Amino acid sequence: MTRGARPVWLTWTGVAGTVLISSGAFILSFTALTDLASAAGIHPGLTWIWPLIVDGLIVVATIGVVALAGRAQVWYPWVLLIGASALSITANAVEATMRAITVASWVAVAVSAVPPLVLLAVTHLTVVLGKPVRQTTAVTTPQAPVVASTTHDAHMPVLSESVAAERPPTRPRQRQPRQASPGVVARDFVVNYLRAQGGSASASAVTQAGRQAGFAADTLRVARRRCTPPVVSTDTPDGWVWAIQDDAQPMPVCA
Repeated sequence: MTRGARPVWLTWTGVAGTVLISSGAFILSFTALTDLASAAGIHPGLTWIWPLIVDGLIVVATIGVVALAGRAQVWYPWVLLIGASALSITANAVEATMRAITVASWVAVAVSAVPPLVLLAVTHLTVVLGKPVRQTTAVTTPQAPVVASTTHDAHMPVLSESVAAERPPTRPRQRQPRQASPGVVARDFVVNYLRAQGGSASASAVTQAGRQAGFAADTLRVARRRCTPPVVSTDTPDGWVWAIQDDAQPMPVCA
């Protein structure tokens, strides 16, 4: 979504209105300064140059201020703008006092100061309206959809494939094997575990318990074959089951 954009017709309407107002202010100020230049003794054919210099400098300096906004050199057009504005206002006031007959001098000065002030303000506004508007795009971060997991905890959110693909792969955490209890061999562990379970248990349960005790799965399978009486392994519909073959004898001795 773009922000800060304005209709083109609105911009051009504002520019046209400011140009019209500034033109009227320029004509009034131009006339007053021309009369003042004529009264000051400037050649009648050249009196139009004096107001063109003063009020023209206001326009050019205003454009310079806007163009150099944010730069260190902007102080120079500001000096020119302030100086030209002060000169134009003063000259208009002087010319008004010279012709003030039916009104007080301060009224004539106030009225004569309006054209140069309006010229200054409207020229600046025209330049600002003519500048293009920067369009900023609001960046929205897509949220990863949360789906129910069938293999994980139901309270754990699962990221979609597109979001998960953007993440760098993580190395699986390697578990450090637990150390077996000192003095306990794999054969003793198998026999003791089966005796504790009533003489039989699933092979996966024995293997899982053995891993927790620090034994590898291959070590447990080898230990099962070396026990006397032997620990047999039977394939059942629920999986492999390990059992001590002779439950009537005392604790079997593993060779």
